[in-house]
Amino acid sequence: MGAKGMTILVATGDRGAFERTNEPYYNNCTHTRPLWPASSPWVTAVGGTSYSPFASPICWQNATQMDCRHGPMGHIAADLGLGASITSGGGSSNLNPTPPYQAAAVKTYLERGTEWPPVFNKNGRMYPDVSVIATNLWNVYNGKGGPGSGTSFAAPVLSGLLSRLASALFTNGP
Repeated sequence: MGAKGMTILVATGDRGAFERTNEPYYNNCTHTRPLWPASSPWVTAVGGTSYSPFASPICWQNATQMDCRHGPMGHIAADLGLGASITSGGGSSNLNPTPPYQAAAVKTYLERGTEWPPVFNKNGRMYPDVSVIATNLWNVYNGKGGPGSGTSFAAPVLSGLLSRLASALFTNGP
């Protein structure tokens, strides 16, 4: 499919690398639980982000259409520990090695000096590849509208954006 120019977007899940909530996981888990197909090197894994007052501000009151009445808000990985309704899935595959297209970025990332749990596979395919807003998105379920959250919302948001970009490129050229 990739050879035909198709992109497959996959949600990374909403419970972190250990497929748990925000429990203390370093001492309780014997391995990470990377989700498939998100951990496959043949897809684009879409993680989730959230707006938070704990991140560097991206807006100030009246600066954008975003509601900033409660102070400046930043954009962060969705994390239950920081007030989001989900923790974005991510981590490293226990089955697939780091693909060549990720090698340089993964090497730089791992050299930051971050402390990793002993069960973290530093040689696996890392994911997510991209992250998109995944919290408080409007949806309709059983005829009723309301906010929803999850990477299963983020993946279609990115799909729509990519479709619009592809359409514009096809219509107007690069």
